[in-house]
Amino acid sequence: MKACSSCRELKPLSLFSKHKKAPSGIGARCLQCTRAIDKARYPKEQERRIAHNSKNYSLYPEKYREEVSQYRKKYPQRIAALVTRHRADKLLATSPWANKGKIEEFYYTANMLGMHTGEAYHVDHIVPLKGKHVCGLHNEYNLQILSALENIRKGNKYVI
Repeated sequence: MKACSSCRELKPLSLFSKHKKAPSGIGARCLQCTRAIDKARYPKEQERRIAHNSKNYSLYPEKYREEVSQYRKKYPQRIAALVTRHRADKLLATSPWANKGKIEEFYYTANMLGMHTGEAYHVDHIVPLKGKHVCGLHNEYNLQILSALENIRKGNKYVI
């Protein structure tokens, strides 16, 4: 039994959601109170999102799409670096001391190698971000440039 922080009623633990950061691992509010609060908050959030989106994107959607596609064509290595960094952030594998400029250089070099040789090159993590036995970090010391074929053969393994 646990007391809800919102309605102050004692309820069984099955009526509370899980919360990883709470010391007990269980949320402070019961599911009913959480739903009621979210339901009251939703219209305000929806209005804010609609206003933001209409202000920024819907006035010039073709222009916006065109700018984005031009940027992606002009800087494919930056897009690849951003995508990989986002994946590493989600896995909590980004080190605070990582040099973003040097990481982007790896992607730029791989892109240039591919353009000059006609063969595809990948930027690979030496120690995988999410390996079976060991997990690495996303920084310039854990990156290498491999041909696409080698990288696919290597897979998600740490080869010594």
